[in-house]
Amino acid sequence: MTWPGTDGERAAVVSLWGKLDAGAVGAEALRRLLIVYPWTQRYFASFGDLSSDAAIAGNPKVAAHGKVVMGGLDKAVKHIDDIASAFKSLSTMH
Repeated sequence: MTWPGTDGERAAVVSLWGKLDAGAVGAEALRRLLIVYPWTQRYFASFGDLSSDAAIAGNPKVAAHGKVVMGGLDKAVKHIDDIASAFKSLSTMH
């Protein structure tokens, strides 16, 4: 699949993405997900203690996985013109 947007949109996405700290954003996003939508915790049972907001916030596995997910988005932005090929191996894993 090729980028469906305009060159200007592509540039805007790449520019905005370059300003983010993907690791920090990913960790915080997953923390918020687990706190605001506690039923999602069932998908992360192997992460250990998710019993309270403080436990989630201090859980290194939560932070690490959030960083991994954002790493995937980082890869997508870096391969914005051929995302399907960039994620071919991921599709077999999931």
